[in-house]
Amino acid sequence: IEKDANNAWKTMNISANEYMKQISGVGAIFAQTMGDEKGYKAAQRGMQAIADYASGTGASVDELMQKFQMISRSTTSYQSIADQFAGILPQTTTDFLKQAQSAGFLSKEYTKLNQVPVAEYQEAISKMLEKGVQNMGLLGNTAHETETTISGSFNATKALWDNVVTSFTKGGKNLDKALDQLGDSIVNLAGQVIPKLIDAFGNILDQLTAKLPQIISFVIEMLLKIVTALIPKLPTIFLALINGIIQVFQEL
Repeated sequence: IEKDANNAWKTMNISANEYMKQISGVGAIFAQTMGDEKGYKAAQRGMQAIADYASGTGASVDELMQKFQMISRSTTSYQSIADQFAGILPQTTTDFLKQAQSAGFLSKEYTKLNQVPVAEYQEAISKMLEKGVQNMGLLGNTAHETETTISGSFNATKALWDNVVTSFTKGGKNLDKALDQLGDSIVNLAGQVIPKLIDAFGNILDQLTAKLPQIISFVIEMLLKIVTALIPKLPTIFLALINGIIQVFQEL
């Protein structure tokens, strides 16, 4: 669990503390029905699927994690929460049972979802989440975005910064590793951002170069208008200037 928590910045874009908080909530529910080890693995599988789904769709990972806890408590909660997982879970208990049985996640002896023991239902929920995300082509998407996108790199860096702060509060435990990971993440983020800035600056220069004749023409036109407007007023301006100079000398 600690190993998964320390890698969560990359696999789920969350800090180790946040991972432990989430796995404690979901894992405790699963552990009550299927034991610690099996319960943890089932909970972790569902959490990873949710993180990948959120990173690929822009959905709130925090909200989905909360809904994951709620939908996993019992079969009776499925119908009211399934719409929160639109696209990766069937919307009705009938369809869920049918698809889970077709995938081999549940025995075909059950005719209604409420007949399924809670432990089997919970494990099926995690597997169906994983299957749905895989069907969308998003399984492993969080880690991919961490390596290749600005948003993913930024979220990973933010999570690693939280790890560093947490390490300080715990007396420096794993601080060296946390700092190394943060440094690598910053380098990766810079590698994503700098080329984009260079491209953007180059595009601006290209646009300015292309419009340079229009800009020069506009500036010349405005100068001519200013000069044309000032010419009739030059005698008045000249007289005012002379009067000002004379007044200064008189005061001296």
